[in-house]
Amino acid sequence: MTPYLIELNKFGYKMILCNSNSNYQEEIEYIEMANTQKVAGVITMSYSDISELVAPSIPLVAIEKKISNHFPTIVSDNYAGGRLGAEQLHKRGAKKLLFVSKAPIKDVSERRRQGFIDYCQENNLRYDIMLAEDKRYFSSDYDHFIDNHLINGKFQFDGVFSDTDEYASDFWHLLVKHQVLVPKDVQIIGFDAAKIYPRQPIFLSAIRQSTEKMAEIAVQKLLTQFKSEKIDKDNLITILPVSYTQGITTKS
Repeated sequence: MTPYLIELNKFGYKMILCNSNSNYQEEIEYIEMANTQKVAGVITMSYSDISELVAPSIPLVAIEKKISNHFPTIVSDNYAGGRLGAEQLHKRGAKKLLFVSKAPIKDVSERRRQGFIDYCQENNLRYDIMLAEDKRYFSSDYDHFIDNHLINGKFQFDGVFSDTDEYASDFWHLLVKHQVLVPKDVQIIGFDAAKIYPRQPIFLSAIRQSTEKMAEIAVQKLLTQFKSEKIDKDNLITILPVSYTQGITTKS
């Protein structure tokens, strides 16, 4: 059960989970369900521009990306998370850092990258940015980058931070393929710290978003709209703190 389903169940609501896989046409179809009142409300995590598609009267809460000035938005402190990722690597002895992601960088990823860059610059840390091309087998770019930055088997960066667990995990496995020791020689931190199931052990060190708190506030703001209560236009964006979760890809 997701945190959102748990929270909605507390108030007697059911949840229909729709995954568009970033397919804009599918997102339009889901929004039409709300426009025709087939669902009571919407909690959305869409990075598409859907502002013109959603009627202002629909109860809606946006996660991570603002839809319009009509709806509340809940975001993690992504900038602080980028800074924290760099700080934790620095704190554990890393001196030359690498930010890893996939182009194009925008929205929450841009804030995470900027936080990383600002921390490195303020603390005189050497750093670089590695962005894979936006293509199907993008991880091959990571593989080539690692291969081109190995000197006598030693990778030329000792700390890697990524804006997602997915990319950090990809990079980790490719380093291992090149016989680079993690975390002895290279430490890695991702972003999300999500679990597929509650008992899943933590492997990747990561910046953790409070999904439980995010779900709680999202449902509260949705219920406020169900009751036709006035939305505070000066308090539409809620920013939640992030934290660091230790895994096996960084030194203790």
